[in-house]
Amino acid sequence: MTRGELTAIDLFCGAGGLSQGFMKAGFDILAANDFDGHAASTFKLNHPGTAFFDGPIEDIDPKDFLNVSNLKQGELDVLMGGPPCQAFSVNNHRRGMHDARSGLFREYLRMVEGLMPRAVVMENVTGITSVAGGRAVEEIYFSLERLGFRVEHQILRAEEFGVPQERRRIFFVAIRDGGSFRWPRPTHQNEPDLLTAPLKLKPFVTVEDAIYDLPALQIAEGDEVSAYDADPISDYQRKLREKSSQLLGSRMEQYRQVGNAVPPLLAEAVAQSVAHTLCGSYRQGIQLMRRPEHEVAQMKWGVLP
Repeated sequence: MTRGELTAIDLFCGAGGLSQGFMKAGFDILAANDFDGHAASTFKLNHPGTAFFDGPIEDIDPKDFLNVSNLKQGELDVLMGGPPCQAFSVNNHRRGMHDARSGLFREYLRMVEGLMPRAVVMENVTGITSVAGGRAVEEIYFSLERLGFRVEHQILRAEEFGVPQERRRIFFVAIRDGGSFRWPRPTHQNEPDLLTAPLKLKPFVTVEDAIYDLPALQIAEGDEVSAYDADPISDYQRKLREKSSQLLGSRMEQYRQVGNAVPPLLAEAVAQSVAHTLCGSYRQGIQLMRRPEHEVAQMKWGVLP
């Protein structure tokens, strides 16, 4: 690890969407954990320099992460992750704090207390705001504030950060010792209006922008692998090929891994904002926004649009 390089540990890392984004923003991913075998194999393939802990997080002591990272409690910059969200999905009408999977949030918080990072980044599905009448969100705030963190959360839209997909994820960001955090400002929009035109945001990236350089299948073709030698045309295609990641497992397993992962472009935007908070300097010119204090207070009990 070089002097001045920001450090991170990724819990419930899956295939590594969060880690990819944080790496692009300059973070060194020291360690990671996941229980899913296929996702773990994908992560380890694409992050060979990261210490990986297989198996349930309940079996891991925070000191294990500190030992492999050569850090002491309080020295880690960021602890991030997305505890499994099935119990909190908007499609799960029987969701609640009684679901066994919701207990993984408490395991995440146990790691926070054991590591005491400078910042915590937790992401999940938007349905968590209505779990048990909002008690899941209350517990996250209470537990982190008790440890000396200032907590905020916000729903971010992946398409507003250059992802060719409509996707909503909720992010909780907690800064130790009451530090202030600024959320990333969107870089893309659908159609400019009087309010957003001065920001000169880019148009949404479409599916066509993303994949129209793919080779066309000829009659009777249907192989798993085909030649892909065309030059990238759009900005998204060029960015996609900067460092190609591999997915392991069956095709359905790969679909599931991608579906569960945070889009790296969205993760990178959040990571740059966190880096700005921790370092006090802008990273790669990202625009940041600060919510008024009265909105921060309201966000504890509901997500603002």
